[in-house]
Amino acid sequence: MFRSLYCIIILASVQYSVFAGNNPVTLNPPPKKQIHISGTISFDDIKLKEISGAVSIGDDLWVVNDAGNSNSIYRIDKTSGKIVQEIKIINAANVDWEEMTISKTHLYIGDFGNNYGNRKNLRIYKISLADISSSATEVTAEIISFNYPDQTDFTKSANATDFDCEAMCFYNNELHLFTKKWETSGSTHYSVEVEEGYHVARKQNEIPVDFLVSGSCLSGNTLYLTGYDLHDFTVKIMSASFKENELYIDNTFTAGDLLTLGQVESIVLSSERGWLLSESTDMGFIHLPSRINSFALQNAASAD
Repeated sequence: MFRSLYCIIILASVQYSVFAGNNPVTLNPPPKKQIHISGTISFDDIKLKEISGAVSIGDDLWVVNDAGNSNSIYRIDKTSGKIVQEIKIINAANVDWEEMTISKTHLYIGDFGNNYGNRKNLRIYKISLADISSSATEVTAEIISFNYPDQTDFTKSANATDFDCEAMCFYNNELHLFTKKWETSGSTHYSVEVEEGYHVARKQNEIPVDFLVSGSCLSGNTLYLTGYDLHDFTVKIMSASFKENELYIDNTFTAGDLLTLGQVESIVLSSERGWLLSESTDMGFIHLPSRINSFALQNAASAD
């Protein structure tokens, strides 16, 4: 699957056009702004090599890795990058875990990475926060299975699908998914019910972002999407306001370039700070370890 910065550079020649669909998000694009990364911590543990999703629970940062890695979640120290705790989800398989989000009562893990566009086993694991104690080593998850109502073609083709997904948040008692559209660009916003069982996702609207979406986080009613732009090799953050289930874009920020920040896979926010988490990248002559890049949240609100 596509996990290398080298592949990103090769794909930079691909031209992406903004797609607004039949039910577009309201878009009044302001000038792009720059946020300033204030600190970086690298992960040395090989277990954290391919971080793909993260959430903040209290003072703790929890992360997962993507396809082919352990079916575990890891609690890490934000200041040292060290693993503090590992909990295995005993009834789960890591087909392609790409995102985490939380509600007041549950943690959700999105197993919906779909780079080849051929998956018919998309699912979300739902874990009670009460089960994630400091002494826990194993938990059992509820399983939410779903499909996209508008996907009819499941032909296997690498990075040529509009039904890949790496971003999810919990809002208004539903899970909201934001796709990574390789074929037509932009992102489609779907919602999925949180009850265990099988569901058909509901298509909400199209989001005309100008980057490939790789992570999301909700702060109040403000959604933050992050990802990378293959035109100028930069990491972007877009903020948008939720009103019911509709999204209204506020701003787009540039966080830095890919060769400095790495392949950003997740964004996490607290009341005052934000973190961009990147997986490791090896290009022979360049090695970028997985890392946390931190910034002041007010920095994003007032970036220039």
